[in-house]
Amino acid sequence: MKTTILSLLILFSINSFSQDSNNVYIVKQVDDMTDKVYYYSSEKMVCQNDTKTKGFSITFMFDGKTDNSLKIDVISMKIIGLDCVQGTKLLFLFEDDSKLTLTSWNKFNCKGTAWFDMKPTHLKKLSSNKIKKIRVQNGRNQKSYTHEIENQTYLMDLHKSFMDKDIRAKE
Repeated sequence: MKTTILSLLILFSINSFSQDSNNVYIVKQVDDMTDKVYYYSSEKMVCQNDTKTKGFSITFMFDGKTDNSLKIDVISMKIIGLDCVQGTKLLFLFEDDSKLTLTSWNKFNCKGTAWFDMKPTHLKKLSSNKIKKIRVQNGRNQKSYTHEIENQTYLMDLHKSFMDKDIRAKE
C-alpha cells in the first residue's frame, strides 16, 4: 500500500502532459560520485485518468560518451493501476492511423516499471508522426489503460531538440 501511495505521489506531482514544446530539451546530469554521465528528456510524458487511479509516465533516455555521440537508447516507464507488470506492451496510435507496438524487456515487478529498447525504425516512426493515443497493457493480466494525447508533437519536438543538440546541464 505504501508503494502504491508513493508511486501515485511521484507520478502526479509531475506536471500533466500539456507541456510547452519549447521546454523540451535533453538534460545532461553528471554523478559527482562516479563521474557517470546520464542524458534524458527534460519533460516526462505523463498520462492519467480523471480519477488518478490509472496512468503512466514515460521518460526517454539517451546513451553516449559525449554530447556528439548521443543516441536515443531506451524508454523508461512508470505505470500505476495495472498491478504487478510483466511483458508490458506500449502501443502508439498515430494521427495517420498507423501504429507502433513495443514490448518491455525487464522482468516481472510490482513497482510498475517497464523498459523498452529504441530501435532506429521506432525512432523514425515516433519522431515523424503526431501521436493520437497511447496504450499501456500489462502482459501478465492484460489490464490496460489508453490515453488520448493533447500535445501530439511532443516526440517530434524532443527529436528536434536531439537533432539540434539542445543539451543542458541539470539545474
